[in-house]
Amino acid sequence: DRNLVYVFYGSTSRVPKYKHMLPTYYELEPAEVALMAVLMLRGPQTLGELRERTGRMHEFSGLDEVQESLGRLTSREDPLVTRLDRLPGQKDARFAHLLSGPIDTEVLAVSHPTRAQAAESTNERITHLESEVTRLTTELDQLRETFAEFRQQFE
Repeated sequence: DRNLVYVFYGSTSRVPKYKHMLPTYYELEPAEVALMAVLMLRGPQTLGELRERTGRMHEFSGLDEVQESLGRLTSREDPLVTRLDRLPGQKDARFAHLLSGPIDTEVLAVSHPTRAQAAESTNERITHLESEVTRLTTELDQLRETFAEFRQQFE
């Protein structure tokens, strides 16, 4: 729709080449391109996650510089990034790209369970595993008894 990828064929190449036009189309600086790339690949991220994960594409000097670049992306006439509210159980707010439309925060809340929900599911899993170990131990004891009886027939 937006012609963000340009396909071209070289005179000596049989394979098509692709050129990404996002930086040109939206007039983005290298720092902003790095942020957009990480947001598109990884989904909503915190400031710290963005700084850490963009290191190979652009080296930010600190979180202030990340915040400044995100500010430019959010304050555009047609924003490319939005700041999401902090979800329950999360320490920091996250940022998400808007290239595919508005973000459904209800879906994000379901896909990122709170620590209490995660602990509850972990406790259920541990209980299930403990009962499975008990059942397998009982079954192993029965097999040992059966094998001992079987071996006595030949002695």
